[in-house]
Amino acid sequence: MATTSKKQVTVKLLVDRTANKVLFAESGKDFVDFLIGLLSLPLASVIRVLTKEKMVGTLGELYQSIDNLDKTYIQSSASMTRVMKPVAALTFTPTSPDLKNTETANADKVEYYSCPHRCSPLYITTNQDTNCPHCRNSMYSAVTLIGANGGGAEVSKASSGDEEGFVGGVVTYMVLDDLVVVPLSTISSIMLLKKFNIENFTCVDELVVDIGMEEGLELLRASLHSKTVLSDVFLSKRRREIESRVDEEEREKRRRERIEAGSSHGRGELEGGSPPCRLLRLRTTGVGVGS
Repeated sequence: MATTSKKQVTVKLLVDRTANKVLFAESGKDFVDFLIGLLSLPLASVIRVLTKEKMVGTLGELYQSIDNLDKTYIQSSASMTRVMKPVAALTFTPTSPDLKNTETANADKVEYYSCPHRCSPLYITTNQDTNCPHCRNSMYSAVTLIGANGGGAEVSKASSGDEEGFVGGVVTYMVLDDLVVVPLSTISSIMLLKKFNIENFTCVDELVVDIGMEEGLELLRASLHSKTVLSDVFLSKRRREIESRVDEEEREKRRRERIEAGSSHGRGELEGGSPPCRLLRLRTTGVGVGS
């Protein structure tokens, strides 16, 4: 996976300092486009970019075992490649190629093939392993799809209408801790703060974070098993420190309770329970030398 720190997306987080929880993130279209792009990733791409160790369940083991199969067991290498390494890019925006997977940078390029024999003009396919319906030979001869202007069939931004991406760029969005996306408004912010019983704004902090490819992969990983994705990714270190401090305080509390319980038990024996100790005076008789 190609990573870089040149291109990042800046997001503002509203954090409940007391609960150490992200209430919501304020972001533009770049971050929302990235989150929507996660929905389009093939499962094999998710496994490959996260690696087997970070996958939940056994899909990582399944992927690795199939990837390790000897070629003698594979019926079609091209078909297997399309399944194991599908053409999909993990990126923040279509215009930021430095964040794309280098293996899939040409995600939008479609290749066309025809039969290399006499029947070639009759059939076109995107799968070079397809058998020609006429002569039953593989259709592996590459061809170029011609557009109306005589060039390659490419769709420009002008002809497609709007800017690239999935959502509009003139709106600010609110992304909740569980990655729910809604347009940001004063009313929605107030209702959310009311939902979390935030009455004292002194316990609320604003945290600005830069999200690059590394953070993007962590968001993808956390989204597979967590309902508090933003908190897990951006507040995990702080949360671990708080949990460690709470555990230490709990251990100290239990230690003091044991000491107090032991002291109370000792006082009870002295005050009410056991009989007082008797001091016994032993009288010794000396034996004279001549007796």
